[in-house]
Amino acid sequence: MDSTSVDEKLDAIIIGWGKGGKTLAGTLARAGQRVAIIEQSSQMYGGTCINIGCVPTKALIPDAENRDGSGYDQQIFDAAVDRRDKLTAKMRAKNFSMLDELDSVLVVNGTAAFTGPKRIKVNAGSEELELSAETIIINTGALPAVPEIDGAQIGGRVHDSTTIQHAPLPKTLAVVGGGYVGIEFASMFAQFGSKVTVLDRGSRALSKEDADVAAEVQGCLEDAGAEIISSASVRSISQDEHGATVSYEREGEVHRLQADAVLIALGRVPNTAGLGLEAAGVRTGSRGEIVVDEFLATSAPGIYAVGDANGGQQFTYISLDDHRVLVSRLMTIGCWPTGCWATDRAAPRAGLLFRTPSSPPRRWLASA
Repeated sequence: MDSTSVDEKLDAIIIGWGKGGKTLAGTLARAGQRVAIIEQSSQMYGGTCINIGCVPTKALIPDAENRDGSGYDQQIFDAAVDRRDKLTAKMRAKNFSMLDELDSVLVVNGTAAFTGPKRIKVNAGSEELELSAETIIINTGALPAVPEIDGAQIGGRVHDSTTIQHAPLPKTLAVVGGGYVGIEFASMFAQFGSKVTVLDRGSRALSKEDADVAAEVQGCLEDAGAEIISSASVRSISQDEHGATVSYEREGEVHRLQADAVLIALGRVPNTAGLGLEAAGVRTGSRGEIVVDEFLATSAPGIYAVGDANGGQQFTYISLDDHRVLVSRLMTIGCWPTGCWATDRAAPRAGLLFRTPSSPPRRWLASA
């Protein structure tokens, strides 16, 4: 394996190309800092939202709602997926070029792991790259949670919210989980003509919403032909060449549901495994989330975590707000008047002021 190191001193390393990380990279670079941004997949430039989250489903749903005719139609679904893929490809390319065209940004493709408090090793096939910087920002996002259910491992006919987006349109679909993701996909596939059954272990789906709101959503799903079974505890999933079988318990009785495909939609967990956080002295919580203070600083000096990786609310605008917090911290171009900090990360922060730096940015020529 070939190993090289970047001798030119970096001011900051950002691991992950999500909303907070890519915006930080651009902001720091335009202010004259020398930045490396590491992304392990060329299909994730721009982060979760534009590639596998918000944008893909919001592109598919109107096609499902407004299509001609009704019932199962693989060709209509394929055309919608093709349109969606062209859209996300354009957005991905735009996100890449926004940083790749900056002279002071080094774009690195590979898998990153800490080898020390301020050192990163990036693996890319047979090649390794060693990087170091005084400031390192972890922006690795989150992954779909895989429950401890026999047969629930992703593969074959069992999908998460990412893999099902490029699978054949199932004639019958079992959705395990009645939260936001499960209900969104249930609605979408039902309108594409799939026969959808949602299995939710709670007393009702969308348990975090008001009961009348959840009831209205359930009514809309039922109008689309979907079924929601509440108080259903999934025990196992099996599959063969003919289909999948979901075994679940409800009111003391065991039931079996047959489906062409199964979607596991039981939330998302921080994507921090394999980062070598222990080598850097970065502390994590019970779900793998990186523990941070109110300024997004980890337990290791100079290392920060933004977005879903720090265990906060999983929204793109929260990640963008994390960018503002760190810009204020790292560049001293924002101010925090007494009492302006909001512990509820979904709430807007009052009193946050910004100014444009008066000095021109320095430039650093780097390969991309």
